[in-house]
Amino acid sequence: MANSLKKYRHLIWDWNGTIIDDVLTCVGVLNSILEYYDKPKVTIEQYRKEFDFPVADYYEKLGIDFSKVSYDVVAEQYISQYNKKQYECTLQSGAMEVLKTISDKDLGQSILSAYNQEMLEEVVKYFGLSDFFDNIVGLSDFYAKSKLDNGRDLIKKLELSGEDVLLIGDTTHDYEVAEQIGSDCALIDDGHQERKRLEATNAIVVNAITDIPDLLI
Repeated sequence: MANSLKKYRHLIWDWNGTIIDDVLTCVGVLNSILEYYDKPKVTIEQYRKEFDFPVADYYEKLGIDFSKVSYDVVAEQYISQYNKKQYECTLQSGAMEVLKTISDKDLGQSILSAYNQEMLEEVVKYFGLSDFFDNIVGLSDFYAKSKLDNGRDLIKKLELSGEDVLLIGDTTHDYEVAEQIGSDCALIDDGHQERKRLEATNAIVVNAITDIPDLLI
């Protein structure tokens, strides 16, 4: 995708690591899980270099053996700890102002997340952002497998061409979703994956969420 400005009608946002700054929290929870199963802990740098979807595959790379423990059990352990800590997180610096600026441009906005639907709605409301979004779309479970199906459903619901949409995230999976729905993609180097991995896609890569309004005309 060329790094040229274009007119969009709708922005689809990822949540974790894109709007909310939760990488430190996620690594802390992950390390508590790894410690419980007697596996080596990871640093922030290792996490951003290796984290990927589906999450189960990433856990296996870290040494968790799902022939001995169910992924469902590990996922529930993770989400239980994360839910207790998510309200200690903050929004990415400038996120509120960016969302307001885009809203003032009369552009539609939605969230598309691999987070559980009910909890996603609760945390978005907690941070006072619900009114910015036409749609808040999460998964029906806690297993963070993929957003591809929900992405396809969302673009149909919007009744827009993919060319009218900019999808904004912080992982290569967000780029995969953008490809599936035919939209442009901007990835923010301030979240769950390192810049080198983001730049290996064909997405625009920006330093922070505050760079997003510069992509819009």
